[in-house]
Amino acid sequence: MEYKRITSIDDLNKAIKEKHHNFTLLLAGGLLHSRKRISFADKTKSAYNITNHFDGTKQTLTPEEIFDESLTNIGVGITNGAFFCLIG
Repeated sequence: MEYKRITSIDDLNKAIKEKHHNFTLLLAGGLLHSRKRISFADKTKSAYNITNHFDGTKQTLTPEEIFDESLTNIGVGITNGAFFCLIG
């Protein structure tokens, strides 16, 4: 398996456009991880459908909401270099 670091919303969009939908967020300094499946919510690509593998919960979030810590920790992961796309 190969992982690509996601460092911006542009990186996230590019990964999804390239048909990569499985992501990992490293937590607690890499001791834990949270797997997520992410795709575009609609044809306008203005929001994301996110499924959390741990508990099966689903969210639909805009790019702005991705960075809202009260909704998800994906934005923190992107900002801190702890969010990765699984390739292959």
